[in-house]
Amino acid sequence: MGRTRSTLALVLLVGFGSVVVVLGTSHAGQAEGHPALHGAVEAVIASVAALAAFLSGVRAYATRRLDDFVLAAAIGLLATSQIAFSMLPAALSAGSQAWPWAASAARLLGAVMLAAAALVPQLRVERPRAVVIGLGAACVAAFVVITVAFAVSASALPAAVTSSGELEGRAAVYAIQIATFLAFAVAAVGFAVRWTRGHGRVDELLATATGLAAIARFDYLLDSTAGLPSARAGDLLRVLFYMLIVLALERDAARRAAAQAVLRERRRIARDLHDGLAQDLAFIVRRARTVDDDGELAAAAERALAESRRAITALRLPSTEPLDVTLAAALDGLATRVGTRLVLDLAPVSGVSSDQREALIAIAHEAVANAGRHASAEVVRVELSEDGHVHLRVCDDGVGFETRKVRGDRYGIAGMRERAEAIGASFHLSSSVGEGTEVEVVLQ
Repeated sequence: MGRTRSTLALVLLVGFGSVVVVLGTSHAGQAEGHPALHGAVEAVIASVAALAAFLSGVRAYATRRLDDFVLAAAIGLLATSQIAFSMLPAALSAGSQAWPWAASAARLLGAVMLAAAALVPQLRVERPRAVVIGLGAACVAAFVVITVAFAVSASALPAAVTSSGELEGRAAVYAIQIATFLAFAVAAVGFAVRWTRGHGRVDELLATATGLAAIARFDYLLDSTAGLPSARAGDLLRVLFYMLIVLALERDAARRAAAQAVLRERRRIARDLHDGLAQDLAFIVRRARTVDDDGELAAAAERALAESRRAITALRLPSTEPLDVTLAAALDGLATRVGTRLVLDLAPVSGVSSDQREALIAIAHEAVANAGRHASAEVVRVELSEDGHVHLRVCDDGVGFETRKVRGDRYGIAGMRERAEAIGASFHLSSSVGEGTEVEVVLQ
């Protein structure tokens, strides 16, 4: 991660450097610029922005997370405003004063939505259609209001920048640019914080992209010729902003496609295990109960069957699901099979690797199974929380036992402890006769 942080810092440094170099080598008297080049740059930005909007929509549909829906809405609004207020006026040489102001207002709203996407919880949406309709309607309404408002008041608007490079409406221009800069900066910090918490490569690239967008606003803020039809450093940074978003979303799409291929293979293996090994073990359990006097053979067969069922469940679950969702699905039905009632209190947690997920799920599965089979527990409570560290806690109201009198390999205790140690977590078990048992794993 140290190398990627250095790369991010280098990209941002190059962005600031480009602004300084262009500003240092340009003069206000050369403000006429190159309209043709400006139009081409706006067209390139619009094309890349449209691709970014499409990919963000695909990602939101696949993940069905609230933050991804907000991200898709933000990029969609930015792309639409880029096409309507920047590319088309530049291509058609439309001279209305309304479009630069409308573009600035829409860009500010899009930047605020990007900041919201970086800050809202990464929660799975239960009714994605309602969210899509709501966000879509809000964006369309905002776009229509901006278009109509500035079109109607076009004659009363200042020119923002005159043909000679004079800045009009100075206070309003500065206010919009500063507000947009701050919104992009907040988005960059939000995505960077999520990335440092282990949310993946996408957040790293989004942090870099929004950081470059903030630098672009800084460039426009410093140079009073920003409204003229000329190519400049900020335009290059805007291109890089959308290109990095496309790169992030494209890599995420490739990762999700690979994960789906792996999931299909895992589910095929799970079907084979269920139809073969699990069925044979179930037969052995039934026969062992009729011929085994001391019950050791039947108990061993039952443990093997339970382990096979846990493995089958783990293989069927996608590795990209949040831990709380995966844990609930993995424990579903287990309590009924072992004769107890399950109460779940699972909060979303972050920064958990696939190996850690599997170990925590296996520990919870073993603890719940033990509570039902050996402790005669009526209720088993499973809690998942995060307070800087991830906590998994399984407690029951069973008969309990004296821990000092139980061998380390009984009831899967040694296995749970070994799984916890393998992922760098601490393992705590407490129990006493008549007061139930509590198992807690703390992931450092």
